[in-house]
Amino acid sequence: MNRFVASAAAAAAAVVLFGAVSGSAAVNSADRATTFRVVQTTTSTHLPPGGLSPGSTFTFTADVSATGQPVGTSQAACVIVAGTSAQCQGTTRLTGKGQIQAQGQIDIAKPLSTVAIVGGTGIYKSARGFITRKQLTATTTEETYHLGE
Repeated sequence: MNRFVASAAAAAAAVVLFGAVSGSAAVNSADRATTFRVVQTTTSTHLPPGGLSPGSTFTFTADVSATGQPVGTSQAACVIVAGTSAQCQGTTRLTGKGQIQAQGQIDIAKPLSTVAIVGGTGIYKSARGFITRKQLTATTTEETYHLGE
């Protein structure tokens, strides 16, 4: 896998998995469906020295913003399963609100993907739903969270 794909892979995985929400979009009820958008920017990436291949793990951290304002951070780890297919899991910590946990399979070579929201803490303690992600640049992604759907 070439160096550009490896860098894009980490950025893609980071942004596909995690985002945050501004106060106006916070989930206040586990029974209420809520949709919100955020932008995630990768701040650090750790790639294996030999590049990405089946069984290799890469990790990353990111800053999360909504309407141009910082609202949290995220971190995740992904394992390459085959080709450009990776199994990822991670957590976004939302300042003063709690955490959202997500996991799923993504293709790091594709700009669009969807993963499951599997839980959380704080106001997100009953979080369920999914995240759709659109890669904007090598280090930024727009994510749409669908909670309670």
